[in-house]
Amino acid sequence: MPRLSLLALLLVLVAAPAAQAAGLTACKHQPGFGCGTIEVPLDHSGSVPGTIGLKIAVERNVPASRPVLLALSGGPGQSSIDLASSYAVSLAPALKRYRLAVFDQRGTGASGVLNCPVLQREDGLTPVVPQELADCAQRIGPQRAFFSTVDSARDIETLRVDLGVDKIALMGVSYGTFVAQQYARLYPEHTDSLILDSVVAPRGLDPYLLDTYQRMPRVLREQCANKACSGITSDPVADVAALAAKLQAGGISGPAYNASGRRHTVRYGTADDLINVLIGADLNPYVQPALPAAIRAAVEGDPAMFLRLRRDSAGPPMKLADLSAGLNVVTNCQDSPLPYPLSSPFGDRVPLVEQGLAGYSDQALYPLPRAAVISNSLASDCVLWPGDAGVSPPSTAPLPDVPALILDGRLDLRTPLENGREVANELPHARIVTVAGTGHDELDSDQTGCAATALKRFIDRARVGDPCTGMTNAVAPFPIAPHALSAFRTPPGTGGSRGRVVSAALVSAIDARVAVIQDLYAGFAKLQGGGLRGGSYRLQGSSKLKLRSYSYLASVRVTGTLELGGDHPTGTLRVNGPGSLDGTLRLDRKGGATGTIGGRHIRARGIAAASAGAAALRGGAGFPSAARLARAERQARRAAGRLRAVR
Repeated sequence: MPRLSLLALLLVLVAAPAAQAAGLTACKHQPGFGCGTIEVPLDHSGSVPGTIGLKIAVERNVPASRPVLLALSGGPGQSSIDLASSYAVSLAPALKRYRLAVFDQRGTGASGVLNCPVLQREDGLTPVVPQELADCAQRIGPQRAFFSTVDSARDIETLRVDLGVDKIALMGVSYGTFVAQQYARLYPEHTDSLILDSVVAPRGLDPYLLDTYQRMPRVLREQCANKACSGITSDPVADVAALAAKLQAGGISGPAYNASGRRHTVRYGTADDLINVLIGADLNPYVQPALPAAIRAAVEGDPAMFLRLRRDSAGPPMKLADLSAGLNVVTNCQDSPLPYPLSSPFGDRVPLVEQGLAGYSDQALYPLPRAAVISNSLASDCVLWPGDAGVSPPSTAPLPDVPALILDGRLDLRTPLENGREVANELPHARIVTVAGTGHDELDSDQTGCAATALKRFIDRARVGDPCTGMTNAVAPFPIAPHALSAFRTPPGTGGSRGRVVSAALVSAIDARVAVIQDLYAGFAKLQGGGLRGGSYRLQGSSKLKLRSYSYLASVRVTGTLELGGDHPTGTLRVNGPGSLDGTLRLDRKGGATGTIGGRHIRARGIAAASAGAAALRGGAGFPSAARLARAERQARRAAGRLRAVR
């Protein structure tokens, strides 16, 4: 079973008048914010004694007359204090009207973080073992009963009272949208407005993640709409079904390459892995476009692309300071409407896990096999979770009639846009804006600016409309990696096999650049890894891409250092091609290349630009342009810290 922290880490404060904030001290790493601690009861009912210190960060040097905007992070389990400046950037359109603050919710960051080391050190594709969750519950002890979403909502109310404000505006990302909804249901009279980005359904996480699985065909087809997958696949949904069946029948394995270029074996064991790669990709806009080709090629017997994506799909283990895996499992197991009561004996629960899907036909679950839906569920993960008295279930009270802005990405699988529409049905004055070509966390992922425009209009109380009409963040699906040199076209200015070697060499460099961007979004500190068919890449400093026998096509390997400072990489590549077609290429700032291949001089005009698109490969698909890749690098560096913690 895949790691709970990937499958359910779906889900990315409080300001005060100047007199209240005066006791805060400057935050160490968050310029413009003051930090402090507020005590809240462990048990808001008062039955169990004890308190928790909540770490808060409040925007400084802002007029006290401004109303409060409370930003809520995701997870469950994501800390917020270290992301205060990031929120200030993504919420900039709102900060001319509001005063921003963030806080580490109970059980996260500096607010009594819950630590389950076994779960914490696992990556996003490590199989879930229910006994590990049970061990985590035992480690935390009886206090685990007081870490539900309702407990966090009550903390917010304690903060509101302590800070002396009558109403607060709530902004949430991912799981934070559910916290915001719960506060608004419990304290409607103190809710000013709602900004919900990547929205969790009104009743929270489905115990089988059916809101995700039943929207998967739409998302897959939308990614390939308008012939975007021409030359790759005619039916991405059928491809997922075929690969899922192949994985369920025994898994797939094969060679991949590490940062030293050494070959090792990578394995996917079940369809659960495929599900979590698909869900994880909505946080990585440069893994997501690689999936149609990677899945199709794996179905056809070449798993190399899919195997290499495992590293960036899993990501590194989350640091406890960034996200508490312990809080994640506590909140998810206690909040979710499981098909069995947690008070029931463990032995009675297993049959109920399967019975919970009895009303769904295999066709309703397509393209996923029933067994994978069951094994990849909270219902299965939490089967050994203990029952505790005093747990506060989510509120089902009505949402208040307050202004609300709902932002959803059309390619978001973990919180599909249909969730936002369900929430909007309970909010008479909700404005819905969907962002095409975008996965999870719109305000951080959107490069068109339309989400920020929607936010500004909403804050200004203007007509929001749909500023995202006709705009898209879509990265066109990448091509299936070819096996033969004949699959490459000759670039302008050269021809024959020499020209195709030039194209293959440059596409290898582009592929390595894409791998660096995938690593950035995945959250790796060291941007390095292996080539598709061999060799390695390493980003040195912020812009030097070092390639060593890097291979996208098995018969063409490139070695050298490229400078990525501008739109077009510059530098020198040594090329080892088939037979005698070796040589050297010098890339210039205009996207051209000169050098020798096979002892003959070549001069290719605009080769980097041509190789980036479909012009380099026979067939319809190609890589993004050099200019787009340069923009993606800048975007990834800004957004990666927030996005990787949203998981």
